[in-house]
Amino acid sequence: MRVVLFVIVVFFAHAVMAQWVVKKDLRDAWLVSDSVNYKPYQDDSDATSLYMSFPVRTFKTDYLIVKSANPLSMLINGVVVLDGEKEFKLPIDSLSKRYAAENFFITLHSDERLSKDNLQTYLVSKVQHQATAPEELYLKTTTVFRDFSITAALVMIIFLVTIIRVNPGLSADYFSIRKLFSNRESEDDHYYYRVTSATILFYVFTSLMIALFLMVIIRFTGVRLGIEGISTASYWSLVFTWLVISLYVLIFLFIKIVIIYLISVLFGIREVAGYHFFNFVRILLITVGILSLILLIYFVLHGQGQSFYNFLFATLPWILGAWIVLGFFKLASRVRHSAFHLFSYICATELIPFFIIIEVLNK
Repeated sequence: MRVVLFVIVVFFAHAVMAQWVVKKDLRDAWLVSDSVNYKPYQDDSDATSLYMSFPVRTFKTDYLIVKSANPLSMLINGVVVLDGEKEFKLPIDSLSKRYAAENFFITLHSDERLSKDNLQTYLVSKVQHQATAPEELYLKTTTVFRDFSITAALVMIIFLVTIIRVNPGLSADYFSIRKLFSNRESEDDHYYYRVTSATILFYVFTSLMIALFLMVIIRFTGVRLGIEGISTASYWSLVFTWLVISLYVLIFLFIKIVIIYLISVLFGIREVAGYHFFNFVRILLITVGILSLILLIYFVLHGQGQSFYNFLFATLPWILGAWIVLGFFKLASRVRHSAFHLFSYICATELIPFFIIIEVLNK
């Protein structure tokens, strides 16, 4: 019960720290041009340029906040103000002194399609305390993703400690680097090769960890995977996205279980199916776990080097490739068939899925 209460407190802590209150969501005022007239933006629009306007006097003490998943160019009344930026906060008062006008006509242009999924535009005011009105929406532009990442990491630590206390033997086996590279394991370990409620908890933890790793990578690199809008997402949207990605990874793991068991039966080596999948999850837990720890420490310490994030992302194919080689030698000690027979089995269960995963990651 204490763990549940702590998780709830951590998730809601973000709302207490809010520093900005939204006075106007400009997405409701977006316009697109058909070269003749301006018309209201529609969700199915393929526009790469959006337009909006607002009276300067009404919002003179406020700020214009724009958050985009892709680089933008911004014009005010036809004058270029910014180019190649993804996130910016501009004081209306300062803009009004430089670009004198009663109304600001804003143009946002990108080389990519602009939509409500990858672009946010707000007029906001600073607040000194948390308002209690339920309709007020808070925006903390520079820390929302970091808040989410820290929260997710805390939840995962609590989850991991819980499952370690529930089943310490299984936990020690999963995180044993020595056994990862060893061809000999004790007979007692055979219990762990079956799909049980305890092993499913580790599948869930692995899914959450991989999902968080990918989200942080996508946030700071050019990797897309269809969720590039997380750079402009709200706190709870990030939580939802994390859970959805985790669900996809979990589904992938269960599909892989089925594939391994079916193909092992087809090749007449059903006895190694559980051992095979157990070690696959083990290498994911150890390697991606280490990478995730490095990634989160670097991110929380305000690391911004895109090359570092790209390097960590590029290690994923190498990990999967190394697992194929390692898996072959680990299974070779347990299979009485020829090396070619085992190689064919590895091709069906690992090599073909490997190329599919690489194709998805490089999209």
